Parts: sequence; C-alpha cells; structure tokens
Amino acid sequence: MLPWAQQLVGFDLSCGMLAQAKARAIYHELHQAELVHYLGDHPAAFDVVVCADTLCYFAGLMEPLGAAFTALRPGGHLVDTVEMLDTDADNHRLLPSGRYAHSHAHVMASAAGAGFAVLAVRRETLREEAGQPVTGWLVTLMRATPAGPTS
Repeated sequence: MLPWAQQLVGFDLSCGMLAQAKARAIYHELHQAELVHYLGDHPAAFDVVVCADTLCYFAGLMEPLGAAFTALRPGGHLVDTVEMLDTDADNHRLLPSGRYAHSHAHVMASAAGAGFAVLAVRRETLREEAGQPVTGWLVTLMRATPAGPTS
C-alpha cells in the first residue's frame, strides 16, 4: 500500500479480523472500534476512507456516511460497497445472510444527504457466497463541501 498511502489505518470490531489484518503487515495502526464511533472521533483525519463489505451491516446509510464525511478532509474520497437491492421500492432489505441490501435510490439519496458528491456508482460482483455471486454497488464519493449532513 505504500505507493498509494503514507499511512494505512485499519479498524474493526472483530478481534479475528484485526488479527488477519495484523498478519498482513501493511497497516501502520489497527484499532478495535465500531465504524461510526471511530470515524466520528477522527474529524478531518483522512484523505480516503474505504468501507469494503462493511456498510451491508447498516440498514440506513446516513449515519455511517455522515461519520465518513466527518472523518474526511475536504476533497477526500469515500469508496464503499453495499449489496444491491434490485428495486427502488424499498430503501433497504434485511437478507437471510443477516446483511442488508440497498437500493440505488437509497445509496444516491444517502450520499447526497451526507454532503457527498457522487463520482461513480457501478454494479459489481462483490464476492461469492455459497458458490453464487453477490451483486452490489461499488460507490465512489467525494467530500466536496465543508458543510456536513443535511437534516
């Protein structure tokens, strides 16, 4: 990661995931922390925040996106993935896996509501589960304004 980042900070609630991250020997810092709390406690600390296979554990996206907005410096980027809900009739739906799928409309409205400019939203295969592809949204956002989330 050093060609792209001077400092790489990771955090997770799971000790097991932190142990795996530590074994990779690429992180400068690792913290056991909840996403919204950690990001909210580090205002304007990061140029880039990556949430891969993380936001699927949130029903609504405003709280984690708002925390990411807070943690980013102006012009900073958030890259995240969410599992795809193939209808805009619902914002999100709890899946049998215990994860949430999110509609395109919900992703877009939450990003705008948190104060982000949407740079890209692409449909991608995020991973395989039980031998089947899991389709989701790969989202790239930018903190374009100094203002925070809208009410």
